[in-house]
Amino acid sequence: MEMLKLSVGEPFSSPAFNSNFVVFSDLSCPYIPEEQTRKYLAACCRYARQYHIHLVPHRFVLQNFLCMCLISPDGRVLGAQRACYVNLLDDTDFERGTDISSLDTVFGPLFLCVDVDIYHPLVCEAASRLGAKIIISSQFIRLQQYGSHMVINGAWNVAQTNHVFVVSVTNHASAVCIPAAISQEKDGFFVPPSGKFPFTAALDISQLNTVRSKPFLGNTLLHVHMEQLLE
Repeated sequence: MEMLKLSVGEPFSSPAFNSNFVVFSDLSCPYIPEEQTRKYLAACCRYARQYHIHLVPHRFVLQNFLCMCLISPDGRVLGAQRACYVNLLDDTDFERGTDISSLDTVFGPLFLCVDVDIYHPLVCEAASRLGAKIIISSQFIRLQQYGSHMVINGAWNVAQTNHVFVVSVTNHASAVCIPAAISQEKDGFFVPPSGKFPFTAALDISQLNTVRSKPFLGNTLLHVHMEQLLE
């Protein structure tokens, strides 16, 4: 497996030197509206080819679902994920996805966690049991809602309970969470929250080998809990 050399920055800005994985952090809007999605993703594919990096763009709307995707260094969409939950504080009528998938990448199995899904344990638990070892969480938090506790309640908690790396990207700060037992300060942060760009980290999933103990249960987990997911 390759080491994931992360760079988080504003959309279409130059990635950090020597990075191979970029996540956009858009400070100005919660998502790309559907009428702009096709043009936006085309620009993202060109960006990935230009810098020869893997890219997770800003959240976007497609077929009335809030989505995230992963784009390859040759400008192809490798996979996408629909949000399973919606932010009830937003005035939207988005549909809710029911499929959860772990994407096979050169960095290891990876899951795209859309917006408020990070606060719903079933979603990331299902992804973990499907093999995901790296979770990329991207969300927009309004100023009046934001508090540092949101990282603990979301990304940090997911890392502890599922024994995974969680890259948390919001319009306020970014962080990388990891099981506390293998974090340098024993605090559960691989890189603590920071609002500075570029935000960088180098992730090697072999570090998780000593703490990952959950069995692989296949793709039946989501179906077992489907009624809970749709409540």
